[in-house]
Amino acid sequence: MMRGKETAFDVSVKDLLAEISSAGKWVKPWVFRLPRNLQGRVYSGSNVFTLLSAMREHDWVSPYFGTFLQAKDLGYPVPKGVKALTRVIFAGNVFKKLEASASRDMQVKASASDEGKKLVFKYSEHAVWNAEQIKAEPLLVSNVKADELTDKVLDWYAKLGVCFSWGLGERAAYSPLSHSIELPRLEVFHEQAGFVATAIHELVHWTAKDLVPRELSSVFGSSEYAKEELIAELSSLMLLGELGISNENQKAYLKSWLGKFEESEHEAILAEALKVSGKVVGVVAERVGL
Repeated sequence: MMRGKETAFDVSVKDLLAEISSAGKWVKPWVFRLPRNLQGRVYSGSNVFTLLSAMREHDWVSPYFGTFLQAKDLGYPVPKGVKALTRVIFAGNVFKKLEASASRDMQVKASASDEGKKLVFKYSEHAVWNAEQIKAEPLLVSNVKADELTDKVLDWYAKLGVCFSWGLGERAAYSPLSHSIELPRLEVFHEQAGFVATAIHELVHWTAKDLVPRELSSVFGSSEYAKEELIAELSSLMLLGELGISNENQKAYLKSWLGKFEESEHEAILAEALKVSGKVVGVVAERVGL
């Protein structure tokens, strides 16, 4: 049977596939760092969750915290009147004489030893200040700041009625259950294009409920999940181009998800995703006035 003549769409799919196939490794466009002290040592145990909660509550982007003395010793004295808004626990095992008693701020568990001493586990709470409170400039995170372009993308969210919140960088995600988006803060992105691409990517997932209806698989890594990731990133790639931004990292992301399929399927899978992406881009462009 004679094969039909290739259309312009077929050619564009092949050209794009060639570009995607030659892309490098995808790099997450933002950084998430666990809470750490002013010298860079990561906190452990319950302190991690305590400090992450404090960062969310007070909108701190910097993951650095320090006690009054740590801050002073490192040249970042706590400004007068600035109160510590959270505390951490320091714990450890020490040997004490049997007659020793726990101080008011320590909890002690004892076990008798052969030498008339007891091994005690103690912990004490200490107030800590975030780097943003004490203006420790070298420890602040400020890679990307709001500008005309980032404002434009957030204006799209407003025009479309998207409900979204700022996260700390653990993830960027759309939740079908709440029909809302979580975005990492601007400051944790390496560059402007990374934020814009991520914000648009999540926006495309958001369109699946009403604007361009489609089922979203909740099973990470499944074929349907992979297809939706391709749709979101292809749509983002096209809309980014409309804004005059080129982001090669997006092609690397597409490559990673195409890799979930057999190589012989790549062209067909990409063509299918492009058709849906075309619809998404058309609807979004019309709604936001592109």
